[in-house]
Amino acid sequence: MTETEVKHCFLVDDDPDLRRVLRHSLSRAGFNVLECSSLNEVKEALDHTCPHLIVLDVGLLHSDGGHVLNLLAERRCNGWVQLISGRSEQELETLELSGEDLGIRMLPPMTKPFQAGAVRNMAEMVFSRIEGVTS
Repeated sequence: MTETEVKHCFLVDDDPDLRRVLRHSLSRAGFNVLECSSLNEVKEALDHTCPHLIVLDVGLLHSDGGHVLNLLAERRCNGWVQLISGRSEQELETLELSGEDLGIRMLPPMTKPFQAGAVRNMAEMVFSRIEGVTS
């Protein structure tokens, strides 16, 4: 796979243990995974890459998923966003709608706890969509 064919994923979560588990699933699905634990790290990463997939924990230290969604919209990042959180389904649905209103491609939110296999299945589905567009 050449550099232009590499599919990038930002894994945005402030829990290093969860990032480790999710990184494994996302890598196995074919993504080059960049871990971010804060809004500032997402800002820095966006200076270099616009990811195809953003796996976003809603609750981050010193910010939240809404701040990240606003940043993605400002930077016109057109990657798919997968919200993950232990918050209520209603809160996640509200944030999902906010993302859609910003023009972001949102996937149905996943509530914690979830199986790593569910994340891998989601990532493989997104990867196949991207491959279908670039082929």
